[in-house]
Amino acid sequence: MRRREFLLGSISVLPLGLLATGCATAPPAAENVGAVDDDFLRELMAEEADGAFEMTEQVQRTLTTREWKSLNTVGSQWNWWETPKDERPAVSWPEAALAPDYAPFISLGPPPEQFSVSHDTLAWLAERNHFDLGDDEMVVIGLRGARLPDGATDSGWQDVVEAELEVPNHIDPRCLIGAWDRAGKRVRLFHGSTVPEVSYMWAQCRLDSGANLMPTGLYAYEVGVHPNDSKRTPQIGALRLAGYGFNADGPASPVIYTLRTLDNLTYSVGDGAEVWDRCAPGNNIHAAIFGGPSDKYLVGAGGQNYSSAGCQTIPGGYELYWGDDGKRWYSKEPIGTWRDFREAIGLAVSPVVVKRRACSDDGKRFRYMLLTGWDASFASAPDEKVLEAYFPLRPGSSGPDVEKLQKAAYSKPDGWFGAGTADAVVYLKKTDLGIAETPVTLNLAALDKAPPPDEVEESEAEERETSERIPAEEPDISSDAAAEGEHET
Repeated sequence: MRRREFLLGSISVLPLGLLATGCATAPPAAENVGAVDDDFLRELMAEEADGAFEMTEQVQRTLTTREWKSLNTVGSQWNWWETPKDERPAVSWPEAALAPDYAPFISLGPPPEQFSVSHDTLAWLAERNHFDLGDDEMVVIGLRGARLPDGATDSGWQDVVEAELEVPNHIDPRCLIGAWDRAGKRVRLFHGSTVPEVSYMWAQCRLDSGANLMPTGLYAYEVGVHPNDSKRTPQIGALRLAGYGFNADGPASPVIYTLRTLDNLTYSVGDGAEVWDRCAPGNNIHAAIFGGPSDKYLVGAGGQNYSSAGCQTIPGGYELYWGDDGKRWYSKEPIGTWRDFREAIGLAVSPVVVKRRACSDDGKRFRYMLLTGWDASFASAPDEKVLEAYFPLRPGSSGPDVEKLQKAAYSKPDGWFGAGTADAVVYLKKTDLGIAETPVTLNLAALDKAPPPDEVEESEAEERETSERIPAEEPDISSDAAAEGEHET
């Protein structure tokens, strides 16, 4: 069963509730509404499913070198939400020591639960993480595992935003995504999610469809439609992943480094069920679609609150209308928190469509600084240990310290932390140092003490170097793998 077949069983159908105001034509007779909604939702999910996951070399190597324990025999339904609760495999977030974005910082100790986010703290984080933001006046930020106090969903524009640590669970939006106005020295945060939703994780384990956890780092995005080839459900004016950066000719490469879990529903770097994958997953920033009032939002199976196979999502969607063909279509009008987020980063409140599925904002570029609530809390009130030791290197970092890291990991020393460097660092940590397999690195000195590679390792290191920036055979940014990716809704 492949991705389209898998998704046919993942939808819960609403009757009249999905109809938005301002319809293009009158709805069909009431007795036909259920069938039309069912068709619409099934088509939507099938279009948005994974277009990037393949049996890559990394995944194939993992499956052939250890016993395969897939979830194919677990549960009576293909969709996690529609499986009886006592038959569902457990989904969880790992303890910090086994979480890829947290494990390197255990030595600094858990930071304060409450923290502040401001222009100054974000600038400190960018500098300490070796992120080159150029002259960008607006930067999109993400904080994995963080929330606004008292259940707030939008901080509004503030000089200082108060926030709290949270633990992601792949079921509810438990992260913050927002806008950093560097020119105005102000910040605005919205609740959202930076981790995949459980149903897509289950699909990945069953090899029906792909899902991935995108590591923290600095990424490049361009405004465009999500997904690339949708006919009836395009999200106009979304942000599409363009890799780690741009060069003079545009996006450098859509290829990034992501983590997949293959036989359980936890992204833990210590249980052998994960594989790091160098691929073009198309982890876009878009509306979550599900989880809102039933008269405005789509409703997924069971309690599904957002739709993501690796994308960064913000609650909201697009108004729906009935087409002349009697079918439900998306309009160009964003709604909910997604609408407010787009306005906050400077996009048109109502996208100006210049041609089918293209708007006047298309092509605008943004840097996306994805970190964790821990990182932000460290920056909010850094103690002596943090001030002395917090100089992380991670995907998207650049500069002389990255060159030192690359030399230690036997990767091409060009000062650019891309997918090839991430692969080299994870390989070195796993084989020579026996520490958590994550590309995020805090202790550069530990890598400097690594033993030299043998001939096999040198060969593999050379192979990694060749794909660091713009490999000739990598997929084009406009391809399904890059622009549609492992999508969802």
